[in-house]
Amino acid sequence: MFEINKKNLILFLLLLILLIIIFYWQNIKEIVSPVTENLKPAAEEKKSPEGQTGPQATPTEQPKQEFSRGEFMDYASKNIAALSPEKPVLGGHWYVTRFWFVKDNAAYVEYEDGHILRQILIEAREDGGKINYKMVGYFEPGTDEWILKQGDDPYFGKLRELYEWDNISKSWRKR
Repeated sequence: MFEINKKNLILFLLLLILLIIIFYWQNIKEIVSPVTENLKPAAEEKKSPEGQTGPQATPTEQPKQEFSRGEFMDYASKNIAALSPEKPVLGGHWYVTRFWFVKDNAAYVEYEDGHILRQILIEAREDGGKINYKMVGYFEPGTDEWILKQGDDPYFGKLRELYEWDNISKSWRKR
């Protein structure tokens, strides 16, 4: 009927080993690298030794012009309902599950209400010393990828850095 010779068996085993190596090679960053960054919510970052919150700049220092990912994640998490163009369903409420940063001031934000999953692209821009957060694109899940339903996606295909909420440390962790 069907004869297995040594040559076919060795070829099959080599192919199987090659497939296993390819699979692990694609996931090597998750397997080998530990979590490298742990960001507390911005409210915790700004506390002074006396327990007061607010900017810690001295009169001679200029205000910080850089964007803080911690502040970005804190703002988006607290204001996701206002940033989302869609309302939650079945009496739920939106909560953020992941941030995919493409720049310090731009991230894809995954959020859900327990029933449906959505994603928006948010950009933060400084305007007169105040940071404004704006939704650039709105996405719904497709079969294999997110489908743009509203707005624009200027960062399509760009490298992204993932942050997920860690319930143990109560902070956003870089994965």
